[in-house]
Amino acid sequence: MGLFGNKKEEEYEDEEGFSEEEEYRDRKLTRKFKDLNPENKRKRKEPPKPWGKSERLTVLIFFLITTLLATGMFLFSHDFKLPGLPKISFKNINMGNPFGEEIIQVGQKSSSIQNDAKAQKAITQFKNNIQPLSGFYGFLVVRLNDGINYGVSSDSQFQGASLLKLPLITLMYKMSEEGSLDLDTKYTLRETDKVRGSGVLFTQSAGTTYTYRKLAEYMGKNSDRTAYKVMKDVIGADKLKNYLNEIGMNSTNIETGMTTPNDFGLLFTKLWNGKLVGQTNRDEILGFLQNTIYENWITAGVPKNTKVAHKFGQDTKVIADGGIVLADKPYVLIIMSQGINENDASVIFPKISRDIYTIENDVQ
Repeated sequence: MGLFGNKKEEEYEDEEGFSEEEEYRDRKLTRKFKDLNPENKRKRKEPPKPWGKSERLTVLIFFLITTLLATGMFLFSHDFKLPGLPKISFKNINMGNPFGEEIIQVGQKSSSIQNDAKAQKAITQFKNNIQPLSGFYGFLVVRLNDGINYGVSSDSQFQGASLLKLPLITLMYKMSEEGSLDLDTKYTLRETDKVRGSGVLFTQSAGTTYTYRKLAEYMGKNSDRTAYKVMKDVIGADKLKNYLNEIGMNSTNIETGMTTPNDFGLLFTKLWNGKLVGQTNRDEILGFLQNTIYENWITAGVPKNTKVAHKFGQDTKVIADGGIVLADKPYVLIIMSQGINENDASVIFPKISRDIYTIENDVQ
């Protein structure tokens, strides 16, 4: 058997012509190697790279879009006014011709009486004060003894926030004088009336009763959002809108909350002059606007013995305060801002108020 097996193996080798060792050596010699000759470079195929041109371009575009969006959101949140730089806005762009004339407005618009040294001084100080700050500021002063007014960006749109509670209060008292609303009517608070935010009524139990007059007081002293909702529903949003137009607050929108310093300067001036309500009701409203829970702004800039009847409003990056400074020479002061740093505003509002008081009352 052993001889037979060897014979068959020998016959197998003779038939194939090479041994297993020769076959392995032949496979090794015929293995393909990478051609590194420079003249054959075009014939060679490069292995695919993990980051090709299209991938790198996609990443670059994504990076640029993300950067532009982040920059745009930052500028928008600061109302396109950065520290030490003027506010820049683009107006009157011809959309039919994108390459046409474009007007670029830089800085903030001033309005003052010519040759009025006090107004010029107040405007100059205001601009110097806000120059190093981010965000957008505007102000208006109305001298109640003669009606002369001046300011910076007083016709620009700002978010008024809770300042818009004041027109509703004056409308309530106007309707009371007309006999269409009884301020001593009692209202029972419901759970669905409650609105989170400023005020105290949100924490009160449903079923508690308040007079309309008391709700007006809560809106004045506490800027109560629940009280505002209740009385707005009682009176009606359409009636409030019509009232704003009737008294000339044409740039104020109760739905968006946008308004101007001029509109609220007009409101306070008319309230003071008895053109909205009678003197008794005027004094009661002004009483609601004194010794409020928000006395760190305009009120903080005047002497402690000087009364200020004002309405304060605040939202994200928005602060507004406006009212009547009951000094020897009484005046309306409205300060509005948006896109601002709230820590900056807590310093600059009292400073602006102090500057105006000093100038208007000839304080040395």
